[in-house]
Amino acid sequence: MRKRQQLAETAIHGIFLLLGLITVGCVLLITVYLVLSGIPAIRQIGPIDFLLGDTWESTAASPSFGILPFILTSVYGTAGAILFGVPVGFLTAVYLAKLAPPRVKAVVESAVSLLAGIPSVVYGLVGMLVLVPGVRRLFHVPDGASLLSAIVVLAIMILPSIIKVSVTALEAVPPEYEDASLALGATPVETYFRVSAPAARSGIAAAEDGYFTDFITGSWQPVVLMAVFMFLVAFIIFRGINKGIESSSKVLMPVLLLLVVGIAVFSLTIQYKDESGVTRTGMEGFWIYVIPDLSGMTVKGFFTVLLDAMGQLFFSLSVAMGIMVAYGSYVRDDANLVRSINQIELFDTAVAFLAGVMIIPAVYTFMGREGMAASGPSLMFVSLPKVFASMGRIGNLVGCLFFAMVLFAALTSAVSVMEAVVSSFMDKFHMTRTKAAAVETGVALVGGVIVCLGYNRLYFEVKLPNGAVAQILDIMDYISNNFLMPLVAIGTCILVGWVLKPKAVIEEVEKSGSRFGRKHLYIAMIRYIAPVLLVILLLKSLGILTVI
Repeated sequence: MRKRQQLAETAIHGIFLLLGLITVGCVLLITVYLVLSGIPAIRQIGPIDFLLGDTWESTAASPSFGILPFILTSVYGTAGAILFGVPVGFLTAVYLAKLAPPRVKAVVESAVSLLAGIPSVVYGLVGMLVLVPGVRRLFHVPDGASLLSAIVVLAIMILPSIIKVSVTALEAVPPEYEDASLALGATPVETYFRVSAPAARSGIAAAEDGYFTDFITGSWQPVVLMAVFMFLVAFIIFRGINKGIESSSKVLMPVLLLLVVGIAVFSLTIQYKDESGVTRTGMEGFWIYVIPDLSGMTVKGFFTVLLDAMGQLFFSLSVAMGIMVAYGSYVRDDANLVRSINQIELFDTAVAFLAGVMIIPAVYTFMGREGMAASGPSLMFVSLPKVFASMGRIGNLVGCLFFAMVLFAALTSAVSVMEAVVSSFMDKFHMTRTKAAAVETGVALVGGVIVCLGYNRLYFEVKLPNGAVAQILDIMDYISNNFLMPLVAIGTCILVGWVLKPKAVIEEVEKSGSRFGRKHLYIAMIRYIAPVLLVILLLKSLGILTVI
């Protein structure tokens, strides 16, 4: 009987999870579709005229399409709703979380949940039927459909969300914080507003040691966000090269570059005095980043760093993953490949350098040399949130911009990887783009769910040949980065260097009339240098080569 109940609960949970994923995915796809579909019209109108024009007359003889009044109205309405709704919602949350009797709390929370379930259309209808006439009579104005009416309706609409989120955050504050405040003589009200409320901020919660671990080990949150991200990637792939990948890259890549440069500059200007009175600056961290410290360097340590750099090079240049091959098949015959190669080298190196400028000085400034020992996910999702929390209020903005940049980078990388697989399906099995993208999305979703469950339901540990203790994602990463990618790269070197011959590639590069000035270096690299280094990397990754 008990097993049946558990099975039924699991089935129901899965059904609701699936429905939630479908709903979120549909909303996300509609949003992206509207944005991408509107890009051609914006180009024709002109971004400046479209965004800053103060007239919207779509049916006039000389139509105008300026959305500045709509933007300003939205900004004013949102700001007004926040101004009214946030204080009311937060104070209500403090009362419910800390002061309200259990019966009162249960009744009010039920009412708040009921308000949260009312569709926005109903709020608008009630506003038009009740609020608008009331504003007209109260202020003696000819029309009550004003900004004030919109602000009041919006403020009421956001109250349930503010109250529920704030209550959850306040109840998650460790009781030790409040006990310590009360023990020092603070009143309950002072404790709630000066201790509990600041500690409930998401930035502080994200900086806690166990926050990242608690999130990735959750049973449903990682699955939901993975599915949303995957649907967004799939939507871009569905639209193809011109309408999907090219259109999204024209928006995402400049935004990504601006965020990288902006955060890098900010990272160089910060300074911090720790508890011992030592002041560290971003420029000190920058010099630590760019000036190598060779003290204690051994031959084995040098080769370890070199091989790690080669692995990073594979990933950043999309080598051995088929991405460049897939994108290269879409390049026109008259394209200047030499110029494209130079641009890729320049921007890849520059962005990689700026990424270090973003991270290393900030980590050094707020955490010292000890904080620079972290790497990988622990650096990205554990150490850096602590750095942003240490910055104070500006850290919230910098943290949001930084992780927005990470999201854009992940999105462009995921699109590239999926496009390589989809194009292979289309060429090999003669599928349509829609069918190939649907198949790959399904496979990716299954793999993503397995990875997410690998931190909870399917968790186990196994020791890898390189000595690391791993679970499902680590095993996949190890097989991909340390085995498959070097093996494919070695095969590529053999195919191009000795079977196809470098001459075929050189002729392809020079057929547009451009001169391949480094062709002799290319021949030496593809035939001799790269294969040797790749074999060393493969042997070391497999734990066979332990001398270096």
